[in-house]
Amino acid sequence: MYTSFAYGLRIQSELPLLQPVLDSERPDIVVRFGSLHQVAAETDLNNQILIELPLNVKLLIRNGCEVVIDAPLETDRVALRAYVLGTAMAFVLRQRGLMVLHASCVAREDVADSGDGAIAFLGGSGWGKSTLASAFHQQGYRLITDDVMALRLETGSPQVVPSYPEVKLLPDAMTAVGTQTDTMPMLHSLSHKQIQRLETRFAQTPVPLKHLFVLQAGDFNQIQPLSRTQAFPELIQHSRATKMLYDQTCRVQHFHQCSRLAKEIPMAYLQRPRSLEQLPQLIAFIEAHLKTLNAGCAGFV
Repeated sequence: MYTSFAYGLRIQSELPLLQPVLDSERPDIVVRFGSLHQVAAETDLNNQILIELPLNVKLLIRNGCEVVIDAPLETDRVALRAYVLGTAMAFVLRQRGLMVLHASCVAREDVADSGDGAIAFLGGSGWGKSTLASAFHQQGYRLITDDVMALRLETGSPQVVPSYPEVKLLPDAMTAVGTQTDTMPMLHSLSHKQIQRLETRFAQTPVPLKHLFVLQAGDFNQIQPLSRTQAFPELIQHSRATKMLYDQTCRVQHFHQCSRLAKEIPMAYLQRPRSLEQLPQLIAFIEAHLKTLNAGCAGFV
């Protein structure tokens, strides 16, 4: 068994996932292989859910503390790793009561001293979330999470929980942010993305969320603030582990979380050209907008 950490949780796994550590404490999550042929497709979604994925892979997620993998022996282990760290973790975190969004998130390196918080980018696959997060990281920001963003909303302001120090990028995006693609491993055989493993500037503790951007294509850089009524459906649309929302208890909890986030956190559409060459101008544009919010005390400090 391999022990590693992600989202503040100790994971003990039969499948190598992240940098292993020596740790004898009781794990928060156990990942193991097993047969799922006798498990019903629809069970108690809030506590146990069966997910079917490509390559004849099945995952059973139980009580936010166990992931069972049923896959053919010849299945690419790198693909299984991606499924566990992506799809399975989204369900694990939901079962643990966290809000989980399809977003990437960064924070200024000096966040503890400056009072700034985290900025997140919402969007579907291929919308540029990871590219923006990596570009901000190259400008000295800390990565908090890529693609699967978990939020704690129990008390105080919403907090983004750090995931693990990796970003998934297409080769042209890696080149645009100054990373050598020939040294980066592939995400898995079904994806063209590569893994950028970060050695520095990764958040170790939860960071208060201060602003959410919903990514959109546009002819020029533009930021359009969203009202609470506009923000709520965007949060629903960009939620992860949505299969759990078929369970009424889970659905009510998630709608309450979305309503609270839409009320407390400023959200805006970020419209920009889909041009990697214009990334530096886009980063400067976003930073100028956030500086304006800081000066006006409009929710970013």
